[in-house]
Amino acid sequence: MKAVLNALILLFAALWLGNGLQLLILESVPGPVLGMVLMLGYLLVRGEDLPALNTVAQWLIKYLSLFFIPVSVGIWFLADDIRQQWPAILLATIPATILAQVFVALVFKTLLQYTEKRY
Repeated sequence: MKAVLNALILLFAALWLGNGLQLLILESVPGPVLGMVLMLGYLLVRGEDLPALNTVAQWLIKYLSLFFIPVSVGIWFLADDIRQQWPAILLATIPATILAQVFVALVFKTLLQYTEKRY
């Protein structure tokens, strides 16, 4: 139980540090993204797996759909606004989705090559 609590503290510390960096230095990059980069750096420097962190991450992923309930409720009440602005929404989301998928694929490919060389 203590290991899981430490893993949660580690996740929230990375999030808070990322938000702090965003406020202090990098206003254009979201705080949670900076927190993920900090967490990645920490895990790379540490060089070993944290089983409790895996447990916490799997639990959060398992219940990820619950985090979208407030967004769904917001869409329900803002249907008129969304109807008026759907071309702009599509123009923003489709290219962003494609770019995000390409970026993730490139990162995944690079990490695969890195791990193959390492092991």
